[in-house]
Formats: sequence, structure tokens, C-alpha cells
Amino acid sequence: MFDNVKNNDTQVSELVASICRLASCMEGRGDAAQREETLHETLRLTYKLEEALNQRNERIAYLDRLAMTDSLTGLLNRRGFQAELQRVLASARRFKETGILAYIDLDDFKQINDTFGHACGDEVLCHIARVMERMTRGMDYVARLGGDEFAILLVRSQWQDGERCIEKIAHEINSTTLRWQEHLLSLKASFGIQTYDHNSSTTNLISAADDAMYLTKKLKRDKCTLSAAE
Repeated sequence: MFDNVKNNDTQVSELVASICRLASCMEGRGDAAQREETLHETLRLTYKLEEALNQRNERIAYLDRLAMTDSLTGLLNRRGFQAELQRVLASARRFKETGILAYIDLDDFKQINDTFGHACGDEVLCHIARVMERMTRGMDYVARLGGDEFAILLVRSQWQDGERCIEKIAHEINSTTLRWQEHLLSLKASFGIQTYDHNSSTTNLISAADDAMYLTKKLKRDKCTLSAAE
């Protein structure tokens, strides 16, 4: 794909040079027939240049999408998510909007990889991604931030509505049993949610949601420890 863009740039440069040469030649030609012929050739090359520029822009847009997308799940990656988060918070500051950021971390995902292999782990990640996409609105943003960490940004959402949406997603994931070959895997995840408004900053919002997620994970571990001790 990068080679295609480079080749396209070369084609564009050559077409521009050819058009410039024809324009220069046309100025020095007194014969009407020759000028008309040169004009037609210039127009032909101009249309070809327009097509080459459109192809170049399409390829660049495709590369931009790749840079913002997680290749496994098709969700936004960390870079893409942070770009959208910054845009959403800028809108919140301008229009006094509110919304919800949720950070999600799968529980015992390393154990799944170690026991059943990375192909199984990939299937788990893709399943989680599909659940999140299915249970959010088209205007919301879902991302895989890396490894087994995900994020959901509920845009222009009140706290109660957003909390209810995240709770439904959490219940769906934490009650899921995924079949892998002859095995049934019980999936679990820890969620941390934080509201944003017109005063929120990207760094503080992410940090607060991340802290809330780790608190949830800690409470789960403490509960398991107490249960085991009993």
C-alpha cells in the first residue's frame, strides 16, 4: 500500500510536468489546428491527473483508517480512540455536553491464552468486541486499547442512562459462556466508569476511569480471597 502511494505520487508529478510542457508549447504555436490539438491533449492529461489525485486521496484515507484501527477486532485502537475522545471533549466544552467513559479489562485473560492458546484468546477478544458494538449506539465509540483492555465512550449521555448501558454490557459479558473446541469458557471482565462534562480533560478522564476499573478488579480479588479463607 505504501508503494502504491509512492507510485501514485510519481504519476501525479509526471502528469503535472507534462501539462506544464504542453501549456508552454501552446503559447508558442500560432497554428490554430496545432493549438487545438495541444489543448485536447492538455485536457486529457488534466482528467487523468484528477483521477490520479482521487486515487491518491483514497489510498491515504485508507492508510489513515488503518493507523486508527485495531487489526484483530476492527475496533478503534488506542490512537484512534484518543483522537475521538479529544474531539468529543472539545464538543463537550463548546456545547456543555455530558457523557460516560468506561474502561474494561478482561479477568484472567492470560490464563485463557496460556491454557488454550492465542487463537482462543483472539476469539475471546473478537467476541467481546462484537458484544460491545452490538450493545452501544452508532454515535458511541468502542475501542481495543491493547491486549485485553477495552474502552467505551458513550457520547451525549446522562449519568443514569450511561450507567445503565454499561451495566447491561457488563452483565452480558460476565454471564457469557463461549465455546472453544470441546471447552466452555466463562468470560469475566472488570469495568470502571467515569462521567465527563465541559470541564473534563482527556488525561484526568482516562485516569479516573482506569482507577475505577482497577478498584473493581481489586474488590473482586478481595472477595475471592475472603471466600477462599472461609
